[in-house]
Amino acid sequence: MEFLHTQYFDFSLFNVFGVLILMLLIYYKKQRKEIIKYKRCASLFDGPSTFPYFGNSLEFVLHPEESAQKIIHYTEKYGSKYRLWIGGQLAVVIADANDAEIILRSSKCLNKGKNFHDLFGRGFANTPFVSEGDEWKKIRSLLQRPFAPSAINNYIEAMNDGARMLVKKLEPEVGVNTVFNVESYISNTAFYIACRAFFDSEKPAISEENFPAFKKATGEIFMDSFSLMFYPKLIRKIKQLNNREKLKEAMNILGLPYYKLAAEGKLNKKQAQSQNGVIDNNQNHNRPCESLIEHIRNDTFSTEQKESLITVFASAGSETTATATCFTLLILGMHQKIQDKAYEELKGIFGDSDRDATMDDIKEMHYMEQVIKEVLRIFPLAPFLFRTPCEDITLGNVTIPSGTQLIINLFGLHKNPKYFPDPHEFNPENFSEERSKNLPKGCYLPFVIGARSCFGKTFAMCKMKILCSAMLRKYRIHSGKKISDVN
Repeated sequence: MEFLHTQYFDFSLFNVFGVLILMLLIYYKKQRKEIIKYKRCASLFDGPSTFPYFGNSLEFVLHPEESAQKIIHYTEKYGSKYRLWIGGQLAVVIADANDAEIILRSSKCLNKGKNFHDLFGRGFANTPFVSEGDEWKKIRSLLQRPFAPSAINNYIEAMNDGARMLVKKLEPEVGVNTVFNVESYISNTAFYIACRAFFDSEKPAISEENFPAFKKATGEIFMDSFSLMFYPKLIRKIKQLNNREKLKEAMNILGLPYYKLAAEGKLNKKQAQSQNGVIDNNQNHNRPCESLIEHIRNDTFSTEQKESLITVFASAGSETTATATCFTLLILGMHQKIQDKAYEELKGIFGDSDRDATMDDIKEMHYMEQVIKEVLRIFPLAPFLFRTPCEDITLGNVTIPSGTQLIINLFGLHKNPKYFPDPHEFNPENFSEERSKNLPKGCYLPFVIGARSCFGKTFAMCKMKILCSAMLRKYRIHSGKKISDVN
């Protein structure tokens, strides 16, 4: 009996090992088939030489500060489509307007790829920038209505208040310092406007003293993320832990205080009253915070997800416009004739009045919009866009297999002489009504296009117009730098 038991045990063990070996063989065959598929696609493109296992990753790991410059250099060297290997993953870099439009408008390319999730982890997973599938649709629907063009008028008061504060704060600097940096003033103002507009909070939940720490924590995450996209998977996983710590720090500064206020029902309490004293509960129904607070109270997300959503929301809603506004003022300081033309337009709209800007005024700032658009062409806030197709996608006469990391190079698009003559020169006429009509949709992507386009683009443009117009109506701006110094 013992002999039979041993024989049965040996036979079972043999079966288990046999099944494991069979599974390994099937897995190996599948992986080999995938590798052959990617290599076949890669062979259709030029690209830099690779190293075993690392592919092209070593170039980015050893010199992370040069990551963006390398992508731009390779675009100039290999053309509008070339390949990279990120470890064992194929990446195709795109700098062609038609290809970019196909990718961004395709339902196959809604996801940004596993590399993003490796970097940002679950802390960012429910934000509109990283989320995928049903989670992304839920977040998108949550934020679309408050940022619809018809809802932007709700935020004009907050933008004007911020602009007045900015102009007032700069008064002590005028005539005292010949040259000073307006970046901190603009950043604080943009953050104040975000808190007023998004959370209906008269006073931000963090002080100006704590704001630099919040800005540093969130800024480092997004600044580091680009070069880390090209690291091998293991290193990305390790770096992810560092990003989580930075996110936790930012959430402790901003997300946690606002989450507590929201949970206690202390946010968005300002409601308009009619003359007979009846409270109008629908007055602020379009504010993003109402949707956020509803989800906070209904436990739709975990506490950590809510804090990270609030943190990223406030950061993206302030830092991007602050950076673009700083660049716009810097460029206007470099180009006095362009500044004069922008001022004359404002003079025609406001005359000698110092009144606040209205939505009608903003719509009349055509030349100012051309200036801002040209700034975003030369200095795109997100210089590269990432997408990973869930199915094979055809670009031109080449089929890109699913799982390939697609990288859209905005520098390559925005500075392509095929679309913009003298691309390194600052020229607002690139966006005159006449020229804009002839530009391909995919050649200019500061706010992206397609289903994952920036839902806050109208808000951002209005905010930048109000801040820049307030500055030009009050001050003349000078800069001793040239655009080549900034590039």
